[in-house]
Amino acid sequence: NDSILKFTLLRTPARRIVSGFFHYMHDCRWLQAAHNISEHGSPLPTDERARRFYAIANVTHLQQYARCVAGCAARMLTGHRCGDAEHRPDVARALQVLRSFSFVGITDAWNVTVDAFSRRFRIPVMAAYDLPLHRKGARTPAWAENAIGTFGPLGDDNVFSEGVRMLASSVPAGSVQYGTLMRLIKNHTTATGSRGRKRS
Repeated sequence: NDSILKFTLLRTPARRIVSGFFHYMHDCRWLQAAHNISEHGSPLPTDERARRFYAIANVTHLQQYARCVAGCAARMLTGHRCGDAEHRPDVARALQVLRSFSFVGITDAWNVTVDAFSRRFRIPVMAAYDLPLHRKGARTPAWAENAIGTFGPLGDDNVFSEGVRMLASSVPAGSVQYGTLMRLIKNHTTATGSRGRKRS
């Protein structure tokens, strides 16, 4: 239906994986079951089990989670759960669906996204919107940030890069915002290539 406006936000695959891992291993049901953790239901016992798990969590756990949710965005764009192991990510179909969206934003370029959304839909920007995204609580442990860069391909690289290109098409070429997005693509491509070389 062409009268329906569709928009979404994408995130760098590595950052999404690390964030999901520390959020009760979001949507990786077999790994949650293995460690008796749930992201649903009564929060207090779940939080206690999660605290015990994260006290001993290591690179192997993070790598297991990364493999579980690799291709998360591609799956969700094609109607499946993030960690649905029964369905292999259909990247070609996911890209087709993504290109049908009215607007694609990038959380790693939040201010650029807000500005582009404002101009695209003629919605005034309020000061409260012009803030970096953050989550209250403890910072992500350094070991996780360092480890994710040593893994192989994380999936969704093509989907993320296409999302950045789509956002870039809605900002003036040569502008500061455009430069921010081009650097984001360059850094993401460099990190992806580096992970691939380290795995081989």
